[in-house]
Formats: sequence, structure tokens, C-alpha cells
Amino acid sequence: MATATRTRRKVNVTQAQAKIGSAIARTPLVRSAHLSALNGADVYLKLECRNETLAFKERGALAALIARGAAARRGVVAASAGNHGKALALHGGRLGVPVTIVMPESTPKVKVDGVRGYGANTVLVPGGFEDALAHAQTLSRTGLELIPPFDDVDVISGQGTIALEIVDQAPGVEVVVAAVGGGGLVAGLSAAVSEAAPHVQIVGARTLRRTIAEGMNVERLGLLPHTILSYHHIPIVAVSETLLFEAMSLHYWEDGIIVEAAAAAPLAAMLGYASRFKGKRTALVLSGANVDRDIFNGIVGRATPNARAS
Repeated sequence: MATATRTRRKVNVTQAQAKIGSAIARTPLVRSAHLSALNGADVYLKLECRNETLAFKERGALAALIARGAAARRGVVAASAGNHGKALALHGGRLGVPVTIVMPESTPKVKVDGVRGYGANTVLVPGGFEDALAHAQTLSRTGLELIPPFDDVDVISGQGTIALEIVDQAPGVEVVVAAVGGGGLVAGLSAAVSEAAPHVQIVGARTLRRTIAEGMNVERLGLLPHTILSYHHIPIVAVSETLLFEAMSLHYWEDGIIVEAAAAAPLAAMLGYASRFKGKRTALVLSGANVDRDIFNGIVGRATPNARAS
């Protein structure tokens, strides 16, 4: 399943799915009666937060490690806000690949500890994600293989396997909504549905400024994701931090699901742009649950009256 890109190799989601195989279990897709009634739509939740590392990033990380082959076995390096690093650490460890992850010093402790817990070497640098990426690129010149978190053919192909599962699990799905940081997830979803289910609309959701959703605090889309999203004319809607908090609370109080802020962006988009989704069978990709519990408790404690009503 290929899509036009500016790179020598093309995004191939079907091939990535075959490579990943059973190493990553298919995640559940569940219908939310509460959110369906609230939004006037048929709402399904793709629980990528149920992966072993509590995030969708395992798909792209494993696909990239396998595709790199012998080059990866010498050691890999990546910049990460946390989830990509954790995924590389897990699957790199299983494949016997040394992993070094560069993260901003502001990365939540729960994510830093998660990366270290899987045995990766961690480097914390001042500044934001772009600073971490620059340092990772410098380290790659020492012989380590660079695996970017979103601007990479193999990573994007791996993330797209989520869409293949959704269209199989929910026949008749019309819209799939996912968070946008660097754009790798939405690019992969777009590439997947372009051939497997061209009737499905992909919608991205992102914040316009830096927020508590560290996974979305990327200054701009990656070059490759931008090319893919432009090619497929994928809309990206803006959501506020207030809507992110409301969505996190709704997921918890209505369906008992803990998500990190970025993973709440799809529901935030539904809340903010209700007419776009009204009456449609819509799947929300709940991309992760790596969140500091004190911060999470503080957010859901501000739950809206609607969230408390049930």
C-alpha cells in the first residue's frame, strides 16, 4: 500500500503490517455509548493506550528497527518526547539493539523513567524537541542509526497499521481522528486508507501553542508527513488546552479510560467541531496513556458537569 512521497522508498503500510506480525497485538476498538449520545455521532475508541508501552509508537518503532536490519544492530539513536523513545527501548531490547534516546529536560518524569526502564541510554538536553533532535542528529554521526519519531518512511508505515485494523474492526467507519504533533501518525493513517478504504476521511487535531500535551509540542510538521497530508488533502483542526482537559475528563468519567493530553485531542476535536462529525461513524485514536498521575488527577478533578452527570 504505497503513497507518493519525495523519498526514494515509499510508505507501504501493508508491508509494515506483515513485518510487525504478531509482535504487537491488535488493540481493541470499542464503541462508546456515552460519547455517541453526547456528540450525536457513532463514536468508537481505538485503544492504542493498551499497547505494552501505553502508546501507539510501538508500531512505527518496530517497523523501523526491522527495516533498518544490520544498520540498526550497531545501535540506534532518536529524539523523543517520551513515547517513541519508550517504544524503541522496548523493541530494541528484544532485538538486541542498543538504544540511545535524547529528550528535552522538560520531558515528564514518567516518560523518562519509562524509557530507562526498558534499558535505553537517555540523554536530557535543554530546550524543546527541536534541540533534542539536533543532538540526536549529532550522535548519529558517530555511527548510530537515526530513527526519527515521525519524519521517516518506515515509522509512518508502521503507524498506518492502526487504520488497517480500524477498517476491519468497524465496517462502515466514515471518519478517523488522531492527534498531530510531527504528523507521522496521521500521515500513516492517510496512506493506509487511501487504498484500503478511500471513503474514510482522516482528520488531524492539534494545538496552536505549547501545552501540557508534550507529544504535540513540535514546532512544525515533518517534511515527509507534510508531503503526505498535502497529497491526500487531510484537514487539521485546532483544539484548545481547555478542550483537551475536558476530553481527558470525559474519557475517564464516561468510559473509565485514562489518556494523556495528546490522546484526548481527537475527542477535543469532536467537542469543538461537532457539526463536522454529527451522524457519522467516527473512530478516535486514543494514542497514549503515559501521564503523570498527579497531573492527571488534577485535570479530571475539574471534570465538566456533563462528564459527572452519569
